[in-house]
Amino acid sequence: MSVWTMHCSPSARADGQLTEGVFTSGVLVDLAHQKNIDMPISEAVDAVLAERIGIDAAIEALLARPAKSELARASSEG
Repeated sequence: MSVWTMHCSPSARADGQLTEGVFTSGVLVDLAHQKNIDMPISEAVDAVLAERIGIDAAIEALLARPAKSELARASSEG
């Protein structure tokens, strides 16, 4: 089962499997904010796992972000 289909903590899962990132995604986002590092995908994953936004809203927000230099660099290297 994908983390994207789960909206609950691992302890609430009926199959007893661990969903990666449930406990650490918020810590990662907090650390990124402290270090002034932009991590939009991690922020979106954390928001979905914490049930602050839905998956569709997270995807829309990520796709609505303006293209940045890392995209230009990747296309020029390819």
